[in-house]
Amino acid sequence: MGALAAELTHQYCQLASDSTGAAMSTTNADVSSRLNAGVQELGRACLDLVSAGGACQMAPLGDTFTQRDVAESARHVSEKVLPFNIRENLFRIFTFLENQ
Repeated sequence: MGALAAELTHQYCQLASDSTGAAMSTTNADVSSRLNAGVQELGRACLDLVSAGGACQMAPLGDTFTQRDVAESARHVSEKVLPFNIRENLFRIFTFLENQ
């Protein structure tokens, strides 16, 4: 589970870096603000998922409460990722901004 948490963290850091450039490139303050807020919400959801995964790993075998926390945290991350569709949508944003 530690490797998965590290990969999630790496992917989020890359997204945060990419979105910073996208937010700075736009002249529309609303787009920039919404992008930053969305990335921050996703970051909090990823943090919760990593924390829940660590708690589940340390819990006794069969602890359904920690397993449920992991499942709910994963669902929350999925909900936050859908509007972004990570790199694909960032590429579209960059392309759109370049063509304005």
